[in-house]
Amino acid sequence: GKPFEISMAELGGLINENDNEIFNQIHLLGSLYEEWIESNKKLIETINPKYKKSADKNLIKCNEMLERIRAGISFLQNNDEALIAFKLANQAILSQQVRTKRYKDDERDWVIGLNGMKITKTQYSEPDIKNPPSGIGMWRPFQLAFLLSCLQSTVEGENQLRENVELIFFPTGGGKTEAYLGLIAFLGFYKRITNKEHYG
Repeated sequence: GKPFEISMAELGGLINENDNEIFNQIHLLGSLYEEWIESNKKLIETINPKYKKSADKNLIKCNEMLERIRAGISFLQNNDEALIAFKLANQAILSQQVRTKRYKDDERDWVIGLNGMKITKTQYSEPDIKNPPSGIGMWRPFQLAFLLSCLQSTVEGENQLRENVELIFFPTGGGKTEAYLGLIAFLGFYKRITNKEHYG
C-alpha cells in the first residue's frame, strides 16, 4: 500500500559506498514484481474464460520481463565496468533533476538585463545532489525495471535481444524520458569506461 521508489543517490553510490545496498534495492524490485505476477496468476482463475488466453499470454510476457530484470542485475553483479556506468548514470540523472528543479524554483530571482539576457540576482552555487529536494531523485518501479531489463542488450553487440525495439507504454508525464535518458547515460559511460578512446 506504500509507493515503491528507489533513490538515485543510493543507486549512484552517493549515500552508501557498500554495493550490497544497491543490490538489495534492485533485488527487492525483482522480488516485488514476482509477487505481483504470482498474485495475478490467482486472479486469472477468476476472470471470464473468454479472456483467459490473453491473460495467460500477458503472464508469459511478465515472466519474460522478470527474467530480463534479473539478467540485468546479474550483469551488474558480474561486470565491474557496467556497475560503475550504472552508478554514474544514476548520478547524472539525479544531477539533471536537481538542477532542473532549482532552475525552475530560482526563476523568480532572475532579472532582464539591458541586452535582453537573463541575469541572476543570486550567486551560483553547486547543488548538493546527495541531498536532493523532496519529490525528486527517485526512480519509479517501471523506470528502473526498464533500465535493468535493457542494460545488457544495449551494450552487447551480439546479445539476442539487441534488435528488439524497447518501447515504454506509459501516460504522458509519467517519466518515460528519464528512463530513456538513464539508459543513454549508462551506454555513454560504459563505452567511455571500456574504451578510453571513445567519447561516450
